[in-house]
This record gives sequence, C-alpha cells and structure tokens, in this order.
Amino acid sequence: MKHFMLRTLVPDLAPDDVFARVSAFEAFTEHTDVIRRLEVKRDADGRQTSFWEVRFYEGIMRWTQLDAPGPGSRSLAFEQLEGDLDSFHGSWRVEPAAAGSLVVFESAFDLGMPSVAELLDPIAIEAFENTMTAIMRGLFGSGAAFTILVDGREQAEAVR
Repeated sequence: MKHFMLRTLVPDLAPDDVFARVSAFEAFTEHTDVIRRLEVKRDADGRQTSFWEVRFYEGIMRWTQLDAPGPGSRSLAFEQLEGDLDSFHGSWRVEPAAAGSLVVFESAFDLGMPSVAELLDPIAIEAFENTMTAIMRGLFGSGAAFTILVDGREQAEAVR
C-alpha cells in the first residue's frame, strides 16, 4: 500500500471558502485533462458517490468512490466502492493557517499488481503529484504552495 499526501498552503482565503472549492469535485475537470469523466451524485445526508475515469500510464483507470463528511466541518473521507484499483481511500481536510488556509489531501492506494508494483507505483505517485498540484493551482492560483509526502517522507522537490 502506497501513501500520498499533498499539503497546499492557500494564502488569503478563509477555510470555509477553501473547503467549498475543494469539495466541489465537478470543477476538477476544468484544471486537468487527466480526468476524462467525473460524475457526482449527492444524498440528502451529505454523503455522495462519485464516478471517476482518469488517464493513467497508457490506459484508462475507472472507479466509484463513496465521499462522506468526515469529523469536523471541513473534512471529507473517501473510499473506493468498486473499480480498477485493488484499494483506494483517503481524505480531504482544510485547516486555518497563519496566512490563509491549509488543504491536506491524503490517500492510500494499492494498484493490485504486486509483480509490477516497483514499475507502476512511481508512475502512480507522479500522476497524483502532477494532477493534484494542477487542480490546486487551478482552484487557488499560482500563490498556492505545495508540500508532498510519499510514504511519510517529504519529497525533495515538494515545495513549489
């Protein structure tokens, strides 16, 4: 199981405003061409189901996930219900920061192909990094600053 975390410092925006943008998944497609299709269905209790179709390596990866409000007013947990990954879950949360807000995206995934994990896991991590930073830049502008952790270790070029 690989773990990916993206921390995004968003200057000059209040946490509630930031969370409203982060939790509107439908807008993600406007900021990257990696996401080919994204459909969201909401329940009355705040839970939602989202269907994702994304470009990965030389193909398309699809999954359906349950997105549920997490503990606190600015958090969202997700878990794959079905799809191409063996396992995929994580969370979004937004916290106040000195100069604005901090967005924390955490995920754990297993592609389910142990014989080629050494080859595909780094490609998946790079795809996460490129896609998630593009989405965050699209949502919050070029002033957003990033820190990336993979398996709990900060990446050398993580702050951009």
